[in-house]
Amino acid sequence: MDRPKLPLDDAFLDLGQHCNNCGKRNWGGEKPKRCGGCGVVVYCDRECQRAAWKAHRLLCRSAPEKDTSLSKELGYATPMALGMALGEWLRIHAWSLNTLVDSSVYLGGGIDTLLSPRQPAFFMVLSPKHATANDGNPAEAFEIFTYSIMREGDYPTLRELWGKMEAQYDAVARTLRAQGFFNEPIFGGLLPAMYVIPEIGVCVFQTHAILRFPILHVKDDPQDERTRAAF
Repeated sequence: MDRPKLPLDDAFLDLGQHCNNCGKRNWGGEKPKRCGGCGVVVYCDRECQRAAWKAHRLLCRSAPEKDTSLSKELGYATPMALGMALGEWLRIHAWSLNTLVDSSVYLGGGIDTLLSPRQPAFFMVLSPKHATANDGNPAEAFEIFTYSIMREGDYPTLRELWGKMEAQYDAVARTLRAQGFFNEPIFGGLLPAMYVIPEIGVCVFQTHAILRFPILHVKDDPQDERTRAAF
């Protein structure tokens, strides 16, 4: 059984296809309202646009100069452009990131220990390079600053983002459950992830599938020194 291809957060990979506030996708004969600042995201109406502005202002080119100056210094027109570059970086390194998540789960006590009783999440802080660094190679646009397994409450400043991450996680879980993926014998669970660039205020969410690989010589909870060193 192969690991399912799970979506990244719609915020950067499905732009303009859903309301940036409530998530609505089907407007019937009505036309959604497009943001005049970035020209990318859309809203059901002005009420949805006003409700989402506090978060979207960090990504929109119509935001105050102080909110966009750092992204421009890095060679990106707006924080949203930088966020889209992050989405591309995550796609390119999907296999490596899945492996990193797996090892973090095993080192955290194993699948059963880590995924109960409270839902944890994988948290990674990234540092952006200049857009022209390494000849603009999208695979080298970011450096990993730190990563860890966290639980809600570990970082109070991320409380609002945690709710949005869980909403994306719930949507993925519903889809996979309907497809019967939860009934597969090697399915261990889902782990939501948050990839953050704190200097810019950009965050991308992803949900990783944790599998119980049928490899007899690998323990579910590898605590011996040699195995931990390998991870």
